[in-house]
Amino acid sequence: MSTLGRWRATAVTASTAIAVAAVAAGPAASATTSPSAVTITIGTRSGLPKITGRTLVAYRGPSGSTAATVSGTVTGAHQGDKATLLYEPFGATTYAKGGSVTLAAGHSARYSFRVRPELATNYKIQVTGTGLGTVPDSAVKTVFVEALGAITGSRSCTRPARPVCHIRLRLWVSIPAPTYRTESAKHWHLYAGLRLARSHRPPAPKILTLSRTATASKPQRKHLYEFVITLRYQFRVGRHDAFTWRVNFCTRDSEQADGLGLPGHHGCGNKRISVRTPYLG
Repeated sequence: MSTLGRWRATAVTASTAIAVAAVAAGPAASATTSPSAVTITIGTRSGLPKITGRTLVAYRGPSGSTAATVSGTVTGAHQGDKATLLYEPFGATTYAKGGSVTLAAGHSARYSFRVRPELATNYKIQVTGTGLGTVPDSAVKTVFVEALGAITGSRSCTRPARPVCHIRLRLWVSIPAPTYRTESAKHWHLYAGLRLARSHRPPAPKILTLSRTATASKPQRKHLYEFVITLRYQFRVGRHDAFTWRVNFCTRDSEQADGLGLPGHHGCGNKRISVRTPYLG
């Protein structure tokens, strides 16, 4: 088995509960701090690269890919004031309280929360304390969630390999259970690229095109959170040429409908894609 991880953007080639922490920095805060003098910054990051400036985690992904960090600073708070994480998962209409940290004295007190959303989730920070009055909450930041895919099957041609190379791959897709109906019913866009050479194996193609011959089977449900499909590709390689192929596959995101993936369109369904594209959806 070969785990693709971020399968929407990973080409296959034939070439072979919330934890919290806080620290403080800077000089002591004034005892006469008013709510209007308190400022809160907030940011998000994860182990995956940001896509169009958005933070993304992988559902049931490998270690380091499933969690994100919500962090920032509170300026103008008193010793002992608290920063509380508020979160609103996809489908919710109100915020719930997550963890809290006690802020140390300082001009700029830092906070940090570790989060593991299963669907797109909004986060903001609330600061409370004696004598503060009502302090406006921070800006809202969203952490998005993508599905996870793993490939099994031979990466070489099935026999007889020539003049047509047949590839059969099994794609295991892990998704949050509430999204199963929407995600399993989606159309798969299948991409392929081929390079031929007279002798030595050529470099892998850099551009893939939407295939007219590749097929995806109907999904077979394996668990509440998992289904598997069979992908079939074929390449005409001739009887003597050396060759290298690459494939990719994707479904279009529907984040506004089920909270999975990213908002908007991210190249899935385009006639041509680059193998360097970091995300398709």
